[in-house]
Amino acid sequence: MLKEIIERIDKIFKENPKKMFFKRSITINNKKVSLYSYNYLNPFGWNRIEDPIKREIRGITIVNNEYVFPSIHKFFNIEEPLSKYNWNNLPKEVYIVEKIDGSLIIPFIVDDKVYFKTKNGFDNVHIKTVEKIVTDDFKEKIKELINQGYYPLFELVSPYLKIVIDYPETELYLIGVRYFDFNDKDFPIRYVNPEKLEEISKFLNIKTPEIQKITKGKLQKLQNEIKNKEGWVVYVDNELIKVKTFWYKNIHGEMIFKVDLKRIYQYILDEKIDDIYDNINEQIKDNIEKIIDIIMNRMNKDIEDLEKVREEFNKLDIKEFVKKYNNYTRYIKSFKEGKEPKEIMKEFYKKYIMKSNKQIQKYFKIPEELLI
Repeated sequence: MLKEIIERIDKIFKENPKKMFFKRSITINNKKVSLYSYNYLNPFGWNRIEDPIKREIRGITIVNNEYVFPSIHKFFNIEEPLSKYNWNNLPKEVYIVEKIDGSLIIPFIVDDKVYFKTKNGFDNVHIKTVEKIVTDDFKEKIKELINQGYYPLFELVSPYLKIVIDYPETELYLIGVRYFDFNDKDFPIRYVNPEKLEEISKFLNIKTPEIQKITKGKLQKLQNEIKNKEGWVVYVDNELIKVKTFWYKNIHGEMIFKVDLKRIYQYILDEKIDDIYDNINEQIKDNIEKIIDIIMNRMNKDIEDLEKVREEFNKLDIKEFVKKYNNYTRYIKSFKEGKEPKEIMKEFYKKYIMKSNKQIQKYFKIPEELLI
C-alpha cells in the first residue's frame, strides 16, 4: 500500500497542472530523500486534480522510494467552499486545538537516524533552530514512536521567526500525530484524536497547543471575542477544519470591492489568499480568480526555472556560472547562503515587482479587462 501511495503522489507531480507542485531531493548515506510540496497554490483551482491524495502533497517525504513520512495535509477554513464542513453541518460538540502561528517541522528517518525538515526544504534557518533546541533523547523518542507507526509533527515558534503572533520563547509544539490506515483508500494517512495527541505529548515531554472539547455555539463565540490568537483546528473524524478568529482575519483587511493588484499580490506572497476568500465581493470574484491563476502560474514557473539554475550553480565553478547564466548573477549570494528558490523569488518579487499595480500588471501580463 505504501508503494501505491508513492505512485499516486509521483503521478500527480509528473502531471503537475500549471507547475503547482515541486519535488526536492537530497542524498543521505546513498539514499534518495524526496519531499513533495506545492509552490503557490490557487485555492480556486484546487479541484482541477481529482485524486484526493493531492492533499498530502504539502511536505510529504519519501525515503529511498520505500518509506513515507507524512506532513500535515492541506485543509481548509470553515467558510471556504472546499471545506467538507461549515457552520451548518458541523457537529454540535467538537474537539478544537489552538492553531499555532509558527513553522511546520516534519521528522523523518534514514538509517535509524532522525532528521528534520520543513514542508519546503531540508536546510534552512528553521531546521538549524530546531537542531539547536532538541536533545538526543528527544530524537530517540521520535524514532520509537515512528517504529510503532506514529508520525509526530511539530510547530516551531520563536521571537526571532515571528509570523503574526508574538511568542516569547523558541520552542516546539506537538501539533499532530499521523498513522496509516490502509482500509481507507482515499485518505490512508489518518490523525490520532486529541486525547491520544495529549498522551503522546507526555511521552515526548513536549507541549501541545491548548485542547478543548467545546460546543459549536461556544466556538463561534470564541471566534468573535478572542484576540491575539490565530484560531483553532477543529477535529471531526479524520477531517481537520480551520476556524480563524475575527481578530486575525481583520489583520488581512476589509472587504475587497475592487481589483487591487498590490493587495491581492501581497496575500499571494504571504500564502494567505485562502484567508480572504470570504472578503472578495461576488461581482469581482471571477476576475480575481483569473488574476490569481495568471500570477501563480508565472510564479511557479519562475521558481521551477530558478531551481534548475541553482542545480547548475552547484555543478559549475563561479566563472563558468557567470558566463553561462549572466542574467542570474543577482542570485549568487542567495545560492551560497543555501536559500530555497521560493524564498529567493519572494525576495525578488517584493523588491522589484511590488512597487506598483502597474509594475505587477506588466510583469505578469495581466489583461486590462480583468482590472475593471
